[in-house]
Amino acid sequence: AYAIGMRSVDERATHMSFPLDSAYMQVLPQPSGTHRILLTMPVTDISNLLKELPVQLFDLPHLSEMRTHAFRVPLPTQVVDRLNPAVETHHIFARIACIGDSITACGYPKYLQALFDKAKINVQVRNFGVPGSTALKFSEKPFWEEKKLDEVRVWRPHFVVATFGTNDATTCNWDPDAFEQDYKDLCLELLECLVPRPEVFLVTAPPAYGGEEMDVQQEVVNQDLSPAVVRVAKAAERAINGPLEEQAKRGRCEVPANMVAHTTVVDAFNTFGGAGLTRKAYFAEDGIHPNERGTRLLATLVFADLRQKVAKYIRKRADEASIVPP
Repeated sequence: AYAIGMRSVDERATHMSFPLDSAYMQVLPQPSGTHRILLTMPVTDISNLLKELPVQLFDLPHLSEMRTHAFRVPLPTQVVDRLNPAVETHHIFARIACIGDSITACGYPKYLQALFDKAKINVQVRNFGVPGSTALKFSEKPFWEEKKLDEVRVWRPHFVVATFGTNDATTCNWDPDAFEQDYKDLCLELLECLVPRPEVFLVTAPPAYGGEEMDVQQEVVNQDLSPAVVRVAKAAERAINGPLEEQAKRGRCEVPANMVAHTTVVDAFNTFGGAGLTRKAYFAEDGIHPNERGTRLLATLVFADLRQKVAKYIRKRADEASIVPP
């Protein structure tokens, strides 16, 4: 059963022994003149109800924003067989934030969402990409100053996928030392300030098959950028885990798993042809942006790296939710 709203509703749902065969509703007038409706009802019924309610009249919550409650006593075997695993996992979503430049903003997140939906893995993918943005703090359009970064902080994703580097590699922006430092700082901003601590995936920039019109330095993208992203991922992870490991060593204990930082590099550079530039057919005429075929390939690449970790995270959340307190 779902419980939406006030503590009294939650407490009532918590003490239910079996799935509901009816619904409970409370209507609460708000100072603004609107009304808040609090519901406790079966999963299938509330899912069907949300599909029927007109969005013009109701501010409808997403399924992941609702609260579920473990049953107080063991269910009969027949009920468990019928409901499991949907009872445990249908309400648990992993949030994936895609940040970056126009390679992100132009659309691979929507294909990534479709891949997770097809795999029946409960995921919300949001696109926080900003065309022309950079990881560099001092550039023509630093991501640091974009509203999208604040939106990421508020949304608190469980996984962050970042695609920066192409705009950093322009003639007027490129500074290799500053790029690595600022990109590492951006990773730390996400790893240190968000709760729960997300896992960060850094996607190496695809090779440049052109870019002269955009002032992108092809030599920098095709030789220097990918190794720099790998160093950034390692440096960001060690900046957090190093001090934690030292403290744990002095205390003769282990670092709690939820405090350990994880960064992963997604190798889009070699997937899209590498230094040999062998996959030009996946790019638009400018030689920088993937075309639709390339965008789908990028989504598939990111999905392949994320899938197992996201599924593991959801299963962990489901196991935690299934534990009934004594």
